[in-house]
Amino acid sequence: MNDNAGMIYQFLEQGCEACLGTSDGGLPHLSAVGYLYDPEKKTEASHGTVYMLLSDLARHTQILRKNPEAALFVIEAEGGKPVYEKKRLTVTGRVGLVEDPGKIGTLKAAYLKAFPDSKVFFTLADFCFYAMPVRELIWYGGFGRALTVR
Repeated sequence: MNDNAGMIYQFLEQGCEACLGTSDGGLPHLSAVGYLYDPEKKTEASHGTVYMLLSDLARHTQILRKNPEAALFVIEAEGGKPVYEKKRLTVTGRVGLVEDPGKIGTLKAAYLKAFPDSKVFFTLADFCFYAMPVRELIWYGGFGRALTVR
């Protein structure tokens, strides 16, 4: 792994909030989501996996059932800079339901650690974990500094 890829993975791992982009063939749909990044299982086809806790009643989840292709947009949280100077990352992949009970338990513990106020979601039957193996990373390190990792 080169230094740039390592910096990108670290940025993704340190974040936890993103904008989820989906499309049903018409206009794009954007939603704010919390996420967890697992850098394990990096292969030539995947740069780790992003996990999201989504409501099956939400429009973005209904769209994902029809078209699982999606993108996440993560932006540096640091204030005081204009947006074009902030670090930004677009992450693309195909989203699918996590069905393994052991994996769900592990994700629940990690999600509660990252989002302590999310306990209520686990009492609602419509919330499930979804996985997006990362296919492509498009990095914007500030004005004029871009890189794509496939």
